[in-house]
Amino acid sequence: MKHFNYTFLLALLMSMVETKVSAHDIEVANADGVTIYYQWTNNKIELAVSYRGSSRSSYSNEYSGNVSIPQSVTYGGNTYPVTSIGAAAFSGCNGLTSVTIPSSVTSIFLSAFEGCSGLTSVTIPSSVTGIDEEVFHNCSSLTSVTIQEGVTSIGAAAFSGCNGLTSVTIPSSVTNISSYAFGGCSGLTSVVVEAGNSKYDSRNSCNAIIETESNTLIFGCKNTIIPSSVTNIGPYAFSGCSGLTSVTIPSSVTSIGYEAFKGCSGLTSVTIPSSVTSIGNYAFSGTAWFNNQSDGLVYAGKVAYKYKGTMPDGTNIVLNEGTIGIANGAFSGCSGLTSVTIPSSVTAIGSSAFSICSGLISVAIPSSVTSISDHTFNGCSGLTSVTIPSSVTSIGSSAFYDCI
Repeated sequence: MKHFNYTFLLALLMSMVETKVSAHDIEVANADGVTIYYQWTNNKIELAVSYRGSSRSSYSNEYSGNVSIPQSVTYGGNTYPVTSIGAAAFSGCNGLTSVTIPSSVTSIFLSAFEGCSGLTSVTIPSSVTGIDEEVFHNCSSLTSVTIQEGVTSIGAAAFSGCNGLTSVTIPSSVTNISSYAFGGCSGLTSVVVEAGNSKYDSRNSCNAIIETESNTLIFGCKNTIIPSSVTNIGPYAFSGCSGLTSVTIPSSVTSIGYEAFKGCSGLTSVTIPSSVTSIGNYAFSGTAWFNNQSDGLVYAGKVAYKYKGTMPDGTNIVLNEGTIGIANGAFSGCSGLTSVTIPSSVTAIGSSAFSICSGLISVAIPSSVTSISDHTFNGCSGLTSVTIPSSVTSIGSSAFYDCI
């Protein structure tokens, strides 16, 4: 599995904004005197709300106070419908306090309201089918959002960093919610998926969004109670939820995704059952639970989760009997590791589990293991001997890459 860095993705998306929308084409004042800037779209028969100037940074706070976007604009003797809000149209307008989006608008594009720290509430009309990536990213004062029936998709990081949000209701029409859509919304206490949604649910009033078919919890908040029917906790599910203090994971869960609890700074109590065999990279990074662990190998349930602290050269690790899994990246970068004894109880070794362990000389994989994941021993330049039992049926990409 490739190492996914969400911070990098955010930077990449932001760099794309400059090229997705260019200079505004026309500017027209509303009846209330507020000037709105537009771009022609669809062969100059429709308009998209844009920013002023040739780039998103040409002017600051070109929109402030209350802005009411009209359904149509009359210009040069002709009337044109306003059908979209362009990428970064209101981005960084800290003085914007409210916006009215008409039913003529069908699309809201990348970072349209990103960083509008004064925006307190917004209603997404049913005419809008998709909320693009980062549309309301870091709208820190946003306390209320109404997503009306008709919206079908919510993009990556669409509401990330909206710390003022206390509740969110997902209508039954939404069938696609991308990663980190509500990441870092630490103030959320209520998360509800409306009945009738074919893709997601909030079973047992759990205050979470669950992908129904796979039983994967994709987003939770500090009041979430994980139902016993959930089998997976998805990537970023609780990431940045600083108000979360304890979590009990039911025995139905078998995997915990990448950065699932990363940045949950108040998380002090974690109960992980033996059913969990896979834990993603950085799943508990930045939590009080992990930070309070003493140096050495940290276990999460029966999974060897992560080696914490500095490993001296010549270190030999003997995993506890009964350990059933080695987490992704558990020993990654531990150059001082010379040998590791893996008990026969281990059935799963995560991706990059021993990557860049340059001091590792030999390793014996027990017959309980059936597959070797991607990058497991990538960069183990000192590895001279490895025993692979006949039980192994697959070896992942770059599993032994650069084992010179």
